[in-house]
Amino acid sequence: MIKVSVMYANELGSRFDHTYYRDKHMPLVQARLGDACKYYTIDKGISAANAGNTTVYVAMCRIFSGSVEALETGLGPHAEEFNAAMRRAWLPSTSPWAPRRSSLLVSRSANSG
Repeated sequence: MIKVSVMYANELGSRFDHTYYRDKHMPLVQARLGDACKYYTIDKGISAANAGNTTVYVAMCRIFSGSVEALETGLGPHAEEFNAAMRRAWLPSTSPWAPRRSSLLVSRSANSG
């Protein structure tokens, strides 16, 4: 079992539509991936460790799959559709000096043995 973590930066001036992401985007991803997506989780960044600071990530999702190969096979034909749909949820800052950050991490799930 592998876990893919996608993290969306909380940039000054950016906007993230959590309702769209939860109700439309991730169900679309799960439907297109089929059996390659065993399940997924969504986290909403609400607070930073230090009072007064903003959270580094505005949202994160984790997709659990049987293998890297299964996930790649499921993602490949739908990559453009996923990217277009994601632009409806996360609008990075339009500031020319703001970083454009979203992060992707693929790891072996702790309970996969």
